[in-house]
Amino acid sequence: MPKIRQNVSGVTARAATTDLEPAPLYIGGEWCPSSEGKTLAIHDPATGDLVDRVSVASTADVARALSAADESWRHWSRIDAWSRAAILRRVAGLVLERREEIAATMTEEQGKPLSEARAEVGAAAEQFDWYADEARRLYGRVVPSHSAETRIFTTREPVGPVAAFTAWNFPALLPARKIARRSLQAARSS
Repeated sequence: MPKIRQNVSGVTARAATTDLEPAPLYIGGEWCPSSEGKTLAIHDPATGDLVDRVSVASTADVARALSAADESWRHWSRIDAWSRAAILRRVAGLVLERREEIAATMTEEQGKPLSEARAEVGAAAEQFDWYADEARRLYGRVVPSHSAETRIFTTREPVGPVAAFTAWNFPALLPARKIARRSLQAARSS
């Protein structure tokens, strides 16, 4: 468990020490170190203090993550819309439960004012809540055909793993928007 300290702005966060264990990678449902052992130091921009170390993924780690994403996509694609909605709503609740911790980490690692960080975490939770509702409205449609004997319809099916890149300035909101939205299904004609 990380050591806790309170900094000058009243933010409770990890203690600044030089011997921090690097934050691991999350691959295939498990926390693991970088296969090459590389790490990156994270410094508080206001004080310059070392606040964390994170593992840097190697090419092999990325390949394992892509394989795990492909495998979990196959499972996720079989989950019905109502169950997806429940999962996304649970994510929204967990984000809100951890709002203070997440906001404090954002403030310490990025320098964002605590009030803005709290608001961003709330907005990130709202993304998951919004898309939880959208998950239940994934309708297909019937498309007019050139023949009375032919029926054309579309259904929405998962597209599989995607790469998503976000800007640094909204570290909770922008990834939440991409993750929540991609948790739904993309249209594909059948």
